[in-house]
Amino acid sequence: MPPLADHDERRATVAEVAADLIEQRGLDAVTFREIADAAGTSTAIVSHYFIDKKDLLRFTYGAAASRARRRLDGQVEAESEVDEKTLVGAVEALLPLDKGSRRDWRVWFAFWGLAVADPELAAEQRAHVRGARDELAGLIGRLVALGHLPEDLDVEDSARDLLVVVMGLAAQAVFDPKDWPPPRQRAFIARHIARLSRG
Repeated sequence: MPPLADHDERRATVAEVAADLIEQRGLDAVTFREIADAAGTSTAIVSHYFIDKKDLLRFTYGAAASRARRRLDGQVEAESEVDEKTLVGAVEALLPLDKGSRRDWRVWFAFWGLAVADPELAAEQRAHVRGARDELAGLIGRLVALGHLPEDLDVEDSARDLLVVVMGLAAQAVFDPKDWPPPRQRAFIARHIARLSRG
């Protein structure tokens, strides 16, 4: 691991290594020893930045969610004019369409089993999902106000529906990538949003 000056940056670097291990071998592979070996450092360095494995796993989970949120924010902010294509792009930003986003989804799915029995992790998962849903609702509301979507559209329900579609599609794409390559994912989302625009 190259020397880094910033404490948060070092934590993020360790979490990146942990995410790679989770993607390749699952949660059981995430030990301080395995992370140290993969990072080319010592367990003392890893334990300096994380209290224990649970602390490391929670941080890794949160980092994956934050990356997804940044992709969503970046897509919305990149559009000079908001229209139906903006919504398509925002949803695509959440899908496992490339190596990085596929890894983040694999990390998320690995943590869901833990979240069932861990109230704190479950609360964090809910917060991330609700944050993404709120952002989609805000975008859908803008599209309704601009006349790009039907004025009688239920914004909150539409955002919920859309996020459920994203999560289900992501599960299919992660676990059956040959059946759900990126073009098929994009076409599916485009059809769903077209139905939304027809009310």
